[in-house]
This record gives sequence, structure tokens and C-alpha cells, in this order.
Amino acid sequence: MSERKSKYTTRTYRIEVPLAPVAKGRPRMTRSGHVYTPPKTAQAEKDVARMARASIGGDGLLEGPLEVKIRFHMPMPQSWSKRKRDTMDLKAHCSKPDLDNLVKLVKDALNGIVWVDDSQVYRLESSKLYMREPMTVIEVRET
Repeated sequence: MSERKSKYTTRTYRIEVPLAPVAKGRPRMTRSGHVYTPPKTAQAEKDVARMARASIGGDGLLEGPLEVKIRFHMPMPQSWSKRKRDTMDLKAHCSKPDLDNLVKLVKDALNGIVWVDDSQVYRLESSKLYMREPMTVIEVRET
């Protein structure tokens, strides 16, 4: 006997991408006028999509309004001393890349995998912090 989902149950997905966050790059144009996505951006979108597929399995697309929380754990520069690294763990990352470009890449990568379209996101909370282990943590909740 198959289990039917109630119309009132909410699904929540948690996706961890254990790679350094990458911001969405601007489209580029060749001399002949052909527009393309920068290779670094295209690869990062594929990586996020692959991790999302692995995390959610075959649970299907979320179709209603969504709340999304994204935490970007940004790498610390190699030039920093151990002492500075110890003091900067979980501190705000206030330099490039811009937070909105990081979010754009994640939202575009999850189209057709977690949700039908990123226009379903009605509430978004995002942050970028220095962490020893760079990664992106995405939580999506159907409301």
C-alpha cells in the first residue's frame, strides 16, 4: 500500500555542498556575438545541482511557495596567520564576492531539481561567514 502525502504536510530539504562558494559570473560574449556562461560559473552550477540531486534523491520538485536559507562558508586566505584564523572563524565575510551573486548561482542551479522555478522563493535568508572548511549549506522549506 503506497503512502499518500497530505496536502498539509511540508517538506524540507537540506543540501550541503562541500566546495568553496562561487559567485554567478556575468555572461560573456565572443567576437562573433555568441553569448556564453563563464566556465567557472557553469561548473559551479553543475556541482551544486549534482549535490542537490544526491541529497534529495527522488523526492520530487517542490511546487508551492518556498522559504530558503543559504549559508556560505567562505575560505580564509592562506596568507593569514594561525592566530588570525582562530579569531576569524564564524566572523562576517565583507569582501568580494557579493552575497547576491553567490545566491544567484545557487538559485539558478536548483531550478528544475529542487523547485520548478526560483520565482517560488518568497522568503530568503542568506549569509557569508569565514570558516575553516568552505562549503554552502542550503535549507529549503515548503510552506
